[in-house]
Amino acid sequence: MKLDQALLLDLATFNRQLIGIAESDPDVKDHPWISHSVTRFVEAGGKRLRPMMVLVGSRFGPDPDPVHVQKAALLLEYLHMASLIHDDIIDNSDLRRGAPTLQRTVGVPQATHVANYMMARAVEWALAGEDPAAAEAEEPKPEDKPRLSEVASLLMQLCMGEYQQLSSRFQYDLPLSAYLEKSRNKTAVLMANCFRIGAELSRADKSVCRKLYAFGEALGMAFQIKDDILDYTQSAAEIGKPVGSDLKSGNVTLPVLFALENGSPELRAAIRSLGPDSPEAEFDRVAQAIAASGAVERSLALSGEYAKKAGRIIARLRPHPACADLEIMLKYFTE
Repeated sequence: MKLDQALLLDLATFNRQLIGIAESDPDVKDHPWISHSVTRFVEAGGKRLRPMMVLVGSRFGPDPDPVHVQKAALLLEYLHMASLIHDDIIDNSDLRRGAPTLQRTVGVPQATHVANYMMARAVEWALAGEDPAAAEAEEPKPEDKPRLSEVASLLMQLCMGEYQQLSSRFQYDLPLSAYLEKSRNKTAVLMANCFRIGAELSRADKSVCRKLYAFGEALGMAFQIKDDILDYTQSAAEIGKPVGSDLKSGNVTLPVLFALENGSPELRAAIRSLGPDSPEAEFDRVAQAIAASGAVERSLALSGEYAKKAGRIIARLRPHPACADLEIMLKYFTE
C-alpha cells in the first residue's frame, strides 16, 4: 500500500487544489504562464510527504479543523515546491523526477519568478488567513497571526539552507557540524513544522506539539542523509535525476565527508581535485570509489541514529492512537 493510502490522504484531490491556487489568483490572470508553470510542476509528480505530516500532526489534537488543516498543508507544500525550483536553479539541474526541470522548460529567469511568486503567495495566505484555493479571502483571524511568524521563520531557514549549500560548493574542508546545520535548515525544519502546525491547528497540548516537532526534525535529518546517499547507490531511473549529480554540482554531502575522513590517501586526493571544470568521467570514477569506500555504510548508520531518535519520541507520545501513523511514516522513511 502506498503511503498516501495508508494515511488516508486523497492525493489526486490535493494536487488539483495545488493547481487551483495559482489558477484562482486574480493577480495572475493576465500572466497565464505563471499558472501554467505551477500546473506543469505539480503534474510532474511528488509524494506530498509534507502535507501528510500536517495531516498526521492534526490527529494528535482533540479538535482538528479539516479546513484549516488543509489550508496549512497546501501552504507548506507550496513553500516546499518553491524551494525545489530554487534548488534546481542553484544546482543547474536538468531533471527532477525523471522529467525536465522547470528552468529547462521555461527558462531560469521565469522559473525564478515562479518560485518567488509561490513563496510570496504563501506569506499572503498566512497573513490573511485565506483559503489559498478560493478566489476571495476571508477576514483575518487572530489565531492565524502566529502562523505568519512561523512561515517567515521557515522561509528564512529554507533560504539559509540553500545559501549554505551554495556557499560550500567544492569546499572539501566543510565541518560535519556545518553539513548537519545545512541539512536541518534545508529539510528537517520544514518537516518538523509540518507536524507541529498540524497539531497546533487541532489544539493539541503544547508538550505534544514540541514532541512532534522533535520527531519531524529527527525524521527530516534521517531523510536528508538517505537522500544524499542515493547519489551513490541508485540508478538515474530510480532517483529521477542523473547519478552523481550532487558530486558534480559540488554539494559536499555526508558520504563525501566520511570518504575524506576515512578513505585512502588516493581517494582523498581525487576528491579534493574535483572542481567545476573537472571532466564528467572523473566525477563518475570518484563517485564509484566513494561508494566502495565504506562512506555510504557509515552515512546510513548516522541516518539510522536519527531514525532511532524519532522512534524514541514515538514511545514518549504513546498511547495516543495517532502514533500508529508516525510508525507508518518512520517505516516508510527508513526502508
